[in-house]
Amino acid sequence: MTDETPDRPSIAEFLTAVVRGLGLEGTELDPDVPLGTQVSVESVRMIELAILLEEELGLDLPPDLDLRKCSPQELYGVLTG
Repeated sequence: MTDETPDRPSIAEFLTAVVRGLGLEGTELDPDVPLGTQVSVESVRMIELAILLEEELGLDLPPDLDLRKCSPQELYGVLTG
């Protein structure tokens, strides 16, 4: 018996989804730098990003997670397990 895992995006696809979720098309993110250090966006954009990550990518975010303090690489690690 094998455990099947759904297809997960590559790190590049994930970064594109994060940029889209933040409404910052055309922005390049450093995967190792916390989001709050790289971009300045309204709180509502962070909420939209959380919804995108949970609903579209299947990421299960803890309720007390501060997305501004997480790097894209850390978020991707949660996604890919």
